[in-house]
Parts: sequence; C-alpha cells; structure tokens
Amino acid sequence: MLAHACARPERVGWLLGRAERLGFATETLGLVFSVDVIHHVSDKAAFYREAARILQSGGRACTVTDSEEIIRQREVLSGCFPETVEVELARYPRLTDLAGWMAEAGLASLGTILVEEPFEISSAQPYRDKAFSSLHLISEEAWRVGLERLEQALARGPIRGSSRYACLWGRKEG
Repeated sequence: MLAHACARPERVGWLLGRAERLGFATETLGLVFSVDVIHHVSDKAAFYREAARILQSGGRACTVTDSEEIIRQREVLSGCFPETVEVELARYPRLTDLAGWMAEAGLASLGTILVEEPFEISSAQPYRDKAFSSLHLISEEAWRVGLERLEQALARGPIRGSSRYACLWGRKEG
C-alpha cells in the first residue's frame, strides 16, 4: 500500500510505522486521524497513548471505524457474504472500548458521530479482487457463493446502499 501511495503524483510525505509508536515528536500535531485502521492495531490502548503524546494541547483525535450495528447492516458484505459478519465482529473493537482507551490516554470525549454516504455498485470486480479485507478471512467456498449472490443481484441492476462509519472524537486537554 505504501508503494502504491508513493507512486501518486501528490506532494505528500509518507511514513511507514506502527500506530503504537508514531515517528513524531511530542506535542507536535493538531490532529491524529485514522480511517479503517484501529481493527488492525495490536495494542489499541497504546495507540491512544501515542496519539495523546504527539497531540498539542487542544489537538484532536478521530478514529473512524465500524460498530456492531454497522457491520450487521452492510448491504453487500453482510447480505451477500454473511460469513463476514462474525469475522468482523471478532476483530473490530466495540465503540465503548475505544472510548475507554481514549479516556485512559487523556483524551476528553467529544462524542461519536455517525456519517453516511450513499453508494451504487454496478460491478462485482472489487469483490472478485477481494478488495475488502474481510473477504480474505472467510472460506473460499463462502467467498465463491457470496460472489454468485452478488453477481445475481447485479444482473437485476445496480445495488444502492449507504456506507456508514462511526467517528469517535477526542481532544487533548491542558
């Protein structure tokens, strides 16, 4: 993913590292923003301690992730690939746990916001390519059956849905 990102023409600095030990000096950033990352982090409490360390006073942290409700209601993944639900519930932390780790790290809660974006799927290609990490965690048979379900649904026309995310916000006090 880093090689793909570095190949883009935008002038962005990319760093490779671990969320639990970011390569920034203490109190240097105004925002720590992560999207679809927290379920890959080994020590989530350490990530929030690290975020609090590098945030300036008044700086904010935002973790964008999925809740149990969101996972269960995913139009395509949960509908066509129902085996992904239990896999995802096992690896995604509960929002209350995330809020607790944020608080323990010294980040005052600013609340959780649900964001939604409508989408339309007209191709099964990303699902054939297993672009969603959960598709790598189910059996090949479950993936094939789910892909057939998806292709049958797409034969009737595009699939409309809504992409949903929970955004947990915290602020470094002091």
